[in-house]
Parts: sequence; C-alpha cells; structure tokens
Amino acid sequence: MTLRRPLTLACWLLASSPAWAAGALDTRLAELALESGGTLGVVVRHVESGRTWEMNARGRFPMASVFKLPIAVAVLHEVEAGKLDLDESLEIPRGFVRPVGSIERDWKPGMKLPVRDVVRRMLVESDNTAADLFIAKLGGPAAVTKILKGLSILDVDISLAELDVFLLSSGAGPAPADGLCDPACIDARIAKVPQAERAKANAAFGFDERNTATPDALATLLTRLVKGDLLNDANRQWLLATLRANETGGRRLRALLPKGTVVGDKTGSHRGVATNDVGIVTLPGGKGHLVIAAFVKNSGKPTEVTEKVLAGVGKAAWDELVR
Repeated sequence: MTLRRPLTLACWLLASSPAWAAGALDTRLAELALESGGTLGVVVRHVESGRTWEMNARGRFPMASVFKLPIAVAVLHEVEAGKLDLDESLEIPRGFVRPVGSIERDWKPGMKLPVRDVVRRMLVESDNTAADLFIAKLGGPAAVTKILKGLSILDVDISLAELDVFLLSSGAGPAPADGLCDPACIDARIAKVPQAERAKANAAFGFDERNTATPDALATLLTRLVKGDLLNDANRQWLLATLRANETGGRRLRALLPKGTVVGDKTGSHRGVATNDVGIVTLPGGKGHLVIAAFVKNSGKPTEVTEKVLAGVGKAAWDELVR
C-alpha cells in the first residue's frame, strides 16, 4: 500500500494536535522547509514498496542543471531508436562552447567528442556545453520536450538552452537564434547590463515557468529508471553508473549518509534562485532503493545554507527507511 503524505507548513504546525500526528520524516521536512528560507519541494519514494512522502510535490521549480538528466534520457532514447550512436563523434563549434565544464577548458578548433563522452561530461561534471550540444542535436528545446512526452515523462518543461538561461537571467537576452555565442560573447553581452538590472532579471527568473519541473515528475523519472521502464538494460545500467560517478553532489543529498552509501544523482544550481538534487540511494541489507527529488527555490540564503537543507532531506529520508 502506498503511503502518501502531502506535507505543508500548516500540517507541521498541527503536528501536536491529536487530529494529526506527524511522522518523523514529515516533521523533519517541515523543519527543513523553514530553514531553507524559500520554498522546499520534496518527494521521497521507496521504489520497491511505493511508500511516498511529499512536500510541494506538484509545485513547479526551476530545474537549473537538473534538466540535464531528462536530456540524457532523451539522448539515450534516440540512440535506441537508431537516430544517434553513443560512439559517433560530435563536432563542437566555438560558438556552442558555454562557460563551466571541461569542454570549455579543453576546447580547441576542430574538437570532436563521442556522444558517450559528452553525456558523461554533462552528467558527471554538469558541463553546460554538452547540454546545449544535445539540445541543438535533437532539434531544439521543443523537440527535447516532445521526446520526453513521448516517453510519458510529463511536467518537465525544457524551453531554454543554457545560453538562453545565461542571457535571460542576466537581463542580456534574448539569445541569438542560431545559438552561437561563446563565453567571450556571453560576457560581453552581460557586461552591457547595469548591475541593478542584472539582479532584477535574476530574481524574476526564479518565477519563470520555463525549464521547470515538479518534484513528483523527477521522482517518477528516477523510479522508472530503477525499475527498467525507460531504457533498455544496457543503457539503463550505463546511465545509472554515470549518475553514481557524479562529482557535484558531495554537499547535498549524500552529504550526511553513511560512508560508502551508493548514490547516483544530478544536481542543479542557479544563483539565489535554485538549489536542487535528485538521486537514487541504494539502501543497505537488501532494503531496496530510495528515490529523492529535492528542490529549494527563491531562498535568498547562501548556497551553503540551502545545500545543508538538501543534506538534511537525505539524512531524514535515510533514517526513516533504514532505522
């Protein structure tokens, strides 16, 4: 039987009432919501039993780089459809290089990388160039969203490439229609925008519904991935292993879990707007898998604070399922 507890702050405030007795996880999530300074959205699901805990599970949250996970699923689906090959090489034009990631650091004229390596960099390093290469390769943001809907991955909106996000959230948009704007181009465009306008545009971006998703949608994607309901087994196993190699989540969901716990996750961050982590935790003693989708939006607090909130979510979920 699935246990669903849609959790609101009101529920927490009523926790001491005889009419509503909160469980430990429910109560801890409510405490973490207060600590976040913004809006906390969480789904915790035990895959094998279906037991689920929720807070703002169907609210919309900016994905930031979490959107690279559904992009990877779309890419692997196209591989299975014979439209891409993991070993084919992608040429990387200078105009498609974006700030942050090893592709920018390693780039040189004529650079080519196999699709497999570009997916790995996108997920493990959260490489922004990789994401925009795939969005363009698949036909643009609308085409990616269409692929996802065809896989019944709903409530995940991909309307913007990384280039769009850089420029729009800095008040320097819209991006060139051809998507060609390297880091120097991005810096030059943003430099023309007064600091106050940049801050205003960034704050407004926190309420933009483009590139948003619900925690429930990402938890469902991960649940289906664990169950083998999205990709063939070879691609499924490769994607899970790639998520376990993630280098950006050390201070988030996995931070307070016992040493050696197997976690595969994808993080996302946008200054002052979003601190996110979605992942799969393998429980000890054959107890199955825990899927967690955790998002904090519009906090205004330092990233260190919102990361601690996500770490607290991971710890509270672990304690509930392992104790």
